[in-house]
Amino acid sequence: MPRKPLVLHLERDDQIYHALNLIPMTPGQICKLSQIWDQPFNDVKRARERLATLASAGRLRSFRYATRSRGEQSYYVMTRSRYHLLHGRDAQPPRNAFRELSFTRQQHTRILADILVHALILAHRDGAQLQRFRRENEKRYQTAAGDFQDDGYLELLSPGGRPHVFHLECDRSTRPLSNQWQQNSLQSMVQKYEALADESEHRFRVLFITTGSPQHVRDFLQIASKEARYPGRMLCYGITLEGFLQLRSLREKHLLNHHLQMSALISEKGSLVIPKSI
Repeated sequence: MPRKPLVLHLERDDQIYHALNLIPMTPGQICKLSQIWDQPFNDVKRARERLATLASAGRLRSFRYATRSRGEQSYYVMTRSRYHLLHGRDAQPPRNAFRELSFTRQQHTRILADILVHALILAHRDGAQLQRFRRENEKRYQTAAGDFQDDGYLELLSPGGRPHVFHLECDRSTRPLSNQWQQNSLQSMVQKYEALADESEHRFRVLFITTGSPQHVRDFLQIASKEARYPGRMLCYGITLEGFLQLRSLREKHLLNHHLQMSALISEKGSLVIPKSI
């Protein structure tokens, strides 16, 4: 059995491990995220070379996206041993954290990684800190309207110390908008989030990001408006993926709420929170 090459540990490697601990990423996504690190990669080629080196040393695992495009195809995940070095021997990793992504999850995961990377860059620019992130389907929520799992959970801490909690919903225009008989419809999803907001002690927002058109965002938010139990509770926000990736600050008012008003992820007052008792 061939011996793995001896690889000198670099300080930047720890940031790579922490990034891949969140979600599988491509060299391009790692390169983009590294721009907020102390030692950023100068280009994607250097990021790709370092990731390949760490994989050859057994510190990461490399797989390929099943795509017909000419774009980047490799993505990287943590190894089990590296995960336990970060979190301790008794830590319970997310399900399938170290395996190749199933074909049905690949496109979704790649888009979620794009969203997360850009959200972390925006948070860095605005002085916010990442407090917690959960992967797709990592937690099941039980509500009076039915059980569900979100696409991601993101908690940021503003410079003033306020938590901002977002449930991420990555939409590829594959789910029906409104159908009372289909549990995967967007209408059913909104009903479950409304029930969760009623039952939860913690305030949050639903961030709906779609690869579809701006009209699809409006269609979703019209459903959210119809299903809103308290019109003044701004629960659902929407934006296209293209629009989100063009944001330069969390405080830019380029998202729509369910009143179809332009809003920001974090307001100038440092709060997205509206009391539940409206």
